[in-house]
Amino acid sequence: MSTPLPTFKSRPEQPTSLSKEEFSDKVRGLLFGAALGDAYGVATEFMTRQQAEHFYGKGPIAFGSAAGAHVERDGHRRRWKEGEWTDDTDQQLLLLNTVIKNAGLVKPAQFAQSLIDWLKNGFPKLAIDGNQTKLANGIGFTVGQVLRHPAFLSEPSAAAMAVWMRCGCNLAANGAVMRTACLGVPFFWDEATVVQQTIDGAAVTHADPRSIVSCVIVTVLVSRMLRGLNKAELEGQHRGRADEHVPLPSQNRTSSLASNKAGIYQIVQSIIDQYALSILSIYADDKVVTFEPDLELLQSHILIGTLRDLDLHNGSTMGYTYKCLGSAVHCFARELTDCELTQAERAVMNKSGNTFQGELFKRIITELTLEAGDADTNCTVAGALLGCRIGYTNLPKDWLEGLQHSEYLMQVANQLCNVALP
Repeated sequence: MSTPLPTFKSRPEQPTSLSKEEFSDKVRGLLFGAALGDAYGVATEFMTRQQAEHFYGKGPIAFGSAAGAHVERDGHRRRWKEGEWTDDTDQQLLLLNTVIKNAGLVKPAQFAQSLIDWLKNGFPKLAIDGNQTKLANGIGFTVGQVLRHPAFLSEPSAAAMAVWMRCGCNLAANGAVMRTACLGVPFFWDEATVVQQTIDGAAVTHADPRSIVSCVIVTVLVSRMLRGLNKAELEGQHRGRADEHVPLPSQNRTSSLASNKAGIYQIVQSIIDQYALSILSIYADDKVVTFEPDLELLQSHILIGTLRDLDLHNGSTMGYTYKCLGSAVHCFARELTDCELTQAERAVMNKSGNTFQGELFKRIITELTLEAGDADTNCTVAGALLGCRIGYTNLPKDWLEGLQHSEYLMQVANQLCNVALP
């Protein structure tokens, strides 16, 4: 599926309406928001909603200096230290290290090699408490199968395709969308390049178009936030810059979500209109692959009333990429105003020094965590989008102080900022 990178536009003299400080704050917010969501969400990973309620009630869950129910340290959760993220953030960092090393470019073969090295050796830079490495715990079925395919190092996307076809072309897992939000940062000014880089980064392990389109929706959202575009531009009225390289759907266009959801949902709809059908139809001329694009299925997971509509804790479908995407968009679109705070949240805010956005970030991630299922992954993607939206300076301080490996994460975040906006 990987194709040659299109000739990207040189960085414009003014690629964003944000100041350099605002831009960097959003990039740091993306990475730290994802890591916080990952480290917090693991508290209910693979639980049912009923189990999550049994252990944690209505929340919150203790994290950092924030009070709450103590994390259930069962056999699964004991694999990570308190405040430590899982494989989701590990993989995003592996991808980022490759991107930073190559001036912002995705190099699939290098990323594949880093995944194999990580599988064998863990993440030595993240070793704590006298351990020699941070083990590669928590790898999902799809990634695990692809990494063990004999052709993975030589042709990673071909290996991913072989695994997908072996599973009946029905393996739309969330292991790509959990790691690719960062690809909205390099070349953020050129949406066509963002889309192609996202496809290349996802296709290293995931061949299913549903997995790939989920990644593209997230990275395009990120790139538009980083350009600081106004509402009209965010809704795709700038689409000429992408038309050169990415074919747009010319028929079967779906009705807008704007009549049912406002604001951010209109933005998401514009991205669906612009890219989804072309990506979902990527195998249309393939005589071997049988895959029917279904825009209504995608939208049914975006256009939801509450998180409960997604049945996130269902054991047979908890790793489905559209569930992760839908829950992340739902969280991303939430109202973030100080009038939303409860009296109890205001008291915590005054004591902790958090902003109101930080308190609402905690509430939203907690609600998503208590839906259980593949909670760490759902919260990773939701945390990335929310973190980019509110910026690092508005993330909850009482959570940040409990996050392991923060110094290393900040180092990577600063390097990424320098690649994207020197």
